[in-house]
Amino acid sequence: MVNNELKKFVISGLLDLLSDLDEHEDLSYDNINESTPLMGPQSILDSISLVSLIVDIEQRINEKYGISITIVDERAMSQKNSPFQTIKTLSEYIQLLIDEKR
Repeated sequence: MVNNELKKFVISGLLDLLSDLDEHEDLSYDNINESTPLMGPQSILDSISLVSLIVDIEQRINEKYGISITIVDERAMSQKNSPFQTIKTLSEYIQLLIDEKR
């Protein structure tokens, strides 16, 4: 099961990013959930914003857990189902990376 704290990291990072970009001001913790798409036609992010979100999450994890992970790598890119599809899939992939580092 994915650590709820990781989902909160992703959601918090997403909201911070959107706030910095002055986009989607109507979004909050109440209307973003684990099914929120991070890429594709339904996404609220463009590709550059997704990269910014991932870098921010990597930094937050390093600060919180003292673990350095690289989310975007060959392994992530070669998966049949992209870990960047939704908040849930990204959180699950991050959990896997953290578990491997421990």
